[in-house]
Amino acid sequence: VAAARPVPRRAEVARLRRVLLDAGATFLAVEPLAPPQVLRLAGDLTGAATIGPALRRALEQAAGNPLYVHEMVHALTRESRISSERGTADLTGPGTGVPRSLAAAIDTRLGFVSDPTMDVLRSAALLGIAFSVTDLAAVADRTILELAPAIDEGVAAGLLVEAGSRLAFRHGLIREALHEQTPAALRLALHGHAARALHRAGAAAEDVARQLLAALPPDDLAVAPQDWVVDWLLATGRALAHRSPQVAADLLGHAVQRSPGDDQRRETLQVLLAAVLVLLGRRNEVGALAERVLTATGNREHAAEMTWNLAWSHAQGGRYGQAREVLQRALLASDLGIRWVAR
Repeated sequence: VAAARPVPRRAEVARLRRVLLDAGATFLAVEPLAPPQVLRLAGDLTGAATIGPALRRALEQAAGNPLYVHEMVHALTRESRISSERGTADLTGPGTGVPRSLAAAIDTRLGFVSDPTMDVLRSAALLGIAFSVTDLAAVADRTILELAPAIDEGVAAGLLVEAGSRLAFRHGLIREALHEQTPAALRLALHGHAARALHRAGAAAEDVARQLLAALPPDDLAVAPQDWVVDWLLATGRALAHRSPQVAADLLGHAVQRSPGDDQRRETLQVLLAAVLVLLGRRNEVGALAERVLTATGNREHAAEMTWNLAWSHAQGGRYGQAREVLQRALLASDLGIRWVAR
């Protein structure tokens, strides 16, 4: 019995395979384990008769690869994240995502892949499990023709698969390992670079927004948003609010908090944020934000829209009398435009 990886393709291995097949050897492609087999393997490794739902979901990321099942169970066991009670093994504890020890182990197992292909795969990992070749070309700053050899190798190695008109990582664990093995500071910078590259390439607002969200620092560092990000939010904020309201709220909230007080664009960001918060039903935040803007603004349009948002926040909370008072007070203003009077 002999075994060989599909890549790298070596002439000697190809000749040997042809000779053996001509001599009557049988060629077997090693297929992924079926879900019941994965659970049986995990049961053998944990000594449990049953695998709980949380651990089942985690094992799905291995996509039937027995090596990754082994690595995952051992890594989770080392980090004391698997508990066994009454014959059932399941995940426990606050940890989320792929354990760092597992990410490092998987990253090491990918040593047979060429360095140029690994560079492309790391860029692809920024885009998620599935991605378009066009987006990958923009993020990797290469032409599609330049990407072709790396994509071919990734598919041949079983790391990438076709997903309709897109490509996808065959194993979720591989994508997470490639993503997590990148140092945090560099990963944030790469997501910021990906956001700008996708924006320049004309990608959908949701795709750019996801990269910007991933580029936000997890701590309270007072990092002001870049000028292009603020301008992008001003141009696409309303459309993004209806497509991905929570993402829009997070990005606009960060931009409002971190923008300098003397930035004239900040008030417009506040107006956009209030509109998103109305969609999300976060009425207390809407009321506080609207009151602040109405106290300071000299912009008639901003005042009208924030009055509308303030009235909605009262109405959503069942405070109909207060909502009516806000609207009646606005209708008495002499500078209220006809559009807002009608509304």
